[in-house]
Amino acid sequence: LSDDIIITQLKAIGWTGEDIKNSFAALSSNLPLPPAPSMVHSQPLEQSTMVKGNMWDTFQHALMFISLYVFASSLALILHHLVDKYLPGVQLNNYSYFGRDSSFLTGYLSALIVSFPLFAFFFLKITKQTLATPMIRNLPSRKSLIYLTLISTFIIMMCNVIATIYGFLSGNISLNFILHFLITVGISAIVFVYYLNEVKEDRRYV
Repeated sequence: LSDDIIITQLKAIGWTGEDIKNSFAALSSNLPLPPAPSMVHSQPLEQSTMVKGNMWDTFQHALMFISLYVFASSLALILHHLVDKYLPGVQLNNYSYFGRDSSFLTGYLSALIVSFPLFAFFFLKITKQTLATPMIRNLPSRKSLIYLTLISTFIIMMCNVIATIYGFLSGNISLNFILHFLITVGISAIVFVYYLNEVKEDRRYV
């Protein structure tokens, strides 16, 4: 590997410029390679790498998750609206508050048009940065947002399953109700599974 690649990789895992410079100086003097930083020495380096300059990363992650929530909600609401329009069911059910007026659909579409490009932009940008600098996975705000998303989607799925079982036991199951259930649980499950895999992947970099 070239010196530039070696330097880049060393900086990515927490080596300081001074340590790298001294290591290369040792090589040029035919001295043995310096050992990797000890656990005691590497801990402050890792922490400073995680905290220093990460406000922008935190900001980007917050915007990505906010746009994700708006995008997923607006997509679900559009699908709910279409189900009620073309496959109307019982008027008084758990999903009646989504509204069947065309003005609701216009609002949902507006939210989708705004949120999807923002989510796609931040998602691709953060994914690229994470592949280049895996230490971003240890960003505390990123982990907090991921676990908040996992908890929220789990609660949504659990509540919908409970509502479906309740409807089944009450004899209030219809095609309209089942489609609403599949839409909500389906979108929540996609988000839940993706970020659950992200959590598993993050463990490799702890």
